[in-house]
Amino acid sequence: MRLQTPSAWPVQSGCSFTELLASDDPDVQAADAAYKRREARKKTCVLCFSTDCSNPLMWTFYAQEHLGFCLGFGTEGELLRRARPVLYTHSPADVLHLQDPVTGNDPLSFCKSIDWQFEHEWRVCLQELGPKRVDMSKERLVSVHVGYRMQESQLQELIATLYDAGYKPDDTKLFRVERIHMSFLLFQKPINW
Repeated sequence: MRLQTPSAWPVQSGCSFTELLASDDPDVQAADAAYKRREARKKTCVLCFSTDCSNPLMWTFYAQEHLGFCLGFGTEGELLRRARPVLYTHSPADVLHLQDPVTGNDPLSFCKSIDWQFEHEWRVCLQELGPKRVDMSKERLVSVHVGYRMQESQLQELIATLYDAGYKPDDTKLFRVERIHMSFLLFQKPINW
């Protein structure tokens, strides 16, 4: 790395201007690439999905301790066809060589610690500033799964919202995710609506 003070710039007492010149130094190139990746990820909106709605940890983390609900979407829509699985690894360095020629997304956007592999996560990365409201209306809502602690009044409000939005029981299935007695296992019980 070479620092140079341009001769055309004025130098004031106690300070100077410097210019960082391009370098063949691999450490400088790696630092520059890392900086560019971080800046690109700041301009990326990330949507996270899971293929498993029966994990108690997921209900605890993302559905208010089983009080909330989980939406199930078909994967044939334009947005969700762009989903890629998250790679669970011991180090982010393990994925730096990967490239997504279709979207050009940074592989680090699809990388998490192996400790999170229970999430079975898939992501869609949009090259747009986030957070934002993402239009899911073109994606097919195939199911809604409610936590076993959801109050009946909230369930009825959810059902009314589904009806008001034009969803029908034949197209969108509704389930209550129950806990098996004296167990931590969860199962789905269909709800007629």
